[in-house]
This record gives sequence, structure tokens and C-alpha cells, in this order.
Amino acid sequence: MASIKLLTTQFFESIWYQPKAPFWAKLIFKPLELIYCYLSTHQRLHTIPTKHPIPIIVIGNLTVGGTGKTPLLIHLVQLLQKQGFQPAVISRGYAVTKPLVEPLIIKSTTLPIEAGDEPVLIYQRTQIPVCVFPKRNAAIKKLLEHYPSCNVILSDDGLQHTSMGRDIEIVVIDGERLLGNQHCLPLGPLRESVERLNQIDFKVVNGGSSNLGFKMHIVGKTLYSLKDKSICPLADFAPKTVNVVTGIGNPERFLMTLRQAGLQPILKRFPDHHAFEANDFLLDNDYPILMTEKDAVKCHHLALSNAWYLPITLAIDPVFEELLLQRLQEVSTQCKSNY
Repeated sequence: MASIKLLTTQFFESIWYQPKAPFWAKLIFKPLELIYCYLSTHQRLHTIPTKHPIPIIVIGNLTVGGTGKTPLLIHLVQLLQKQGFQPAVISRGYAVTKPLVEPLIIKSTTLPIEAGDEPVLIYQRTQIPVCVFPKRNAAIKKLLEHYPSCNVILSDDGLQHTSMGRDIEIVVIDGERLLGNQHCLPLGPLRESVERLNQIDFKVVNGGSSNLGFKMHIVGKTLYSLKDKSICPLADFAPKTVNVVTGIGNPERFLMTLRQAGLQPILKRFPDHHAFEANDFLLDNDYPILMTEKDAVKCHHLALSNAWYLPITLAIDPVFEELLLQRLQEVSTQCKSNY
């Protein structure tokens, strides 16, 4: 099942990330794209968002796949805490074993199969309230009931969740892939048309040299052992050949980080949000295994003896932070006056 999902992903990526969609792909997928765009626009225009008593910040993608929004969300949580805010996070919770019947507030014992890998990672890194549920308005309501001192909520993804009221929208764009062929699903990688960018408050570009938005760069320097939590500078692995076992939306960015550090990665890729099993790490060599922190939260129970993960932080344009905080202060004042 995982191999079929991965092959499907790779097939569409081969179409999406060309300068122009192939002619044959247009013949097959253009009618479906038109239907998708119509339904997406109709939903946005005819849905009345639920308003909330505190600011809601959405950090999302315009494209399918990973762009780096989770590291940005964690960075923003830490920024807001330094400014005296008491933030919380909501998330849909992808790839859970059993569908959630009510909002789930993550605890230290919550497993990725119960809440999703990204929400568990966010909780582990920030130790703030994180609530998971597909119906995001219900997740917001539960957070406010259990944490009345919370004064700002960040939504992990949810840009297209039109029923959720929001005050600030942030879109993260992959600096290498950008917007692909600029077509909507399934002909291209866009969840909404390119024109949607004109309505976004802040655009952040992860890596690359594009001027589409504020610049952000991922930084990872220290590896952590899954066996005993020992640490090792990433540079100490150079110029070794290493295995990279990962189930993230866009592994190329991680591979680039390793290559820039002088490593030679061999990739074994799984679909995004893959639930790892011990058999996934049966390899035909003895090279060290490296993975992202998002992968690692799902692998601690597997007792891997030669596996390491790379926590990341980010560097971002300080002007973005200043403008975001200014905008948030304005929105907070408006929310107080409206309620």
C-alpha cells in the first residue's frame, strides 16, 4: 500500500514540477482541474467563517506536500512566548489509526498514531496546548474551554478550511519548487489558484532565491541518537555515506542539508506521514541511518541501534517578525473590542 501511494506521488510530482504541464497531462487532467477550481471557489465564496474571541493565525501551504510550515510554526510559538503571549496550536491530525470522534488535546503520552506526527512533534518541541481534530472550529472551542488564558491560536495548515475564521494568513512556499506548473489539482500541485496569494497577509519562502516573500532558511547542526539520546555534530559524519529513511512530503530539502554538510545520502523514501515499522529499516548495508525529527517521533519504539535524527531550527527575515507582531497586536485589540 505504501509503495503504491509513493509511486502515485512520484508520478504526479513528475508532472507538477515541470515548467509546463505536458500536453498529454492537460488532455487528461485539465477537465478535472476546472471542476476542482470551481468547487474550491464556490466553497470559499459561500461559506461563512466562524468568528473567534482571540486571534487565529493560519500557517499553511498553497501547494500539496511539505514546504517547511511546521518548523515555522514552532519558531513563531517561541517568538510569541517571548513577547508575553500564551499561544496554543490546532491541527487536523493526518494519518491517525482511528478517526477522531472528538477534539483530542495532546499529552506527553499521546502517540503519533493517535494524533498525527506533526502535532506530536509540535507538542514535544513547545510544550504548549495542542488540540487535534478535523473540524478546526471544534478544536478551537475545546482549547478555549480548557485553557482560558490562551490569547492566540496557531493553526497548523488549514488554509483551505473555509469554515474556520482567521485573522492572519501565512503561506509557506518551497524556494526550490515554488508553485510548480501553477495549475491546480490534479494537473498541478496547487490547492487554490495562484491569485489566492493576493489575499494572503504574509508569504514566506523556504530556501532558494525567489523574491515571492520573506526569506526563511532551515538550520540543522546536531544529530541525536534514537538509541540513547547521545548527540553528535552533523559535520562529524562527513564525508560518510549514510542511509536516509524518511516519510516527509519533500525529502529533497533534507537531502540538500546533508549534502551541504558533506555527507553522501542514499534515500529510502516512504509516503508523507508514513507509519514506520521495523521492516522499513532492513537495509543491504551497515551505513548509519539518518532521518528528520518528524520521522523520529514515530520510530522511538523500534529500538534502532544505528539511527540518528536531525532537529532543525530556522533563520528568518526579522522584518517579517516585526510586521507579524505589529499585525497581531492590532488584531488582538480588535478581538477584545468585538467581544
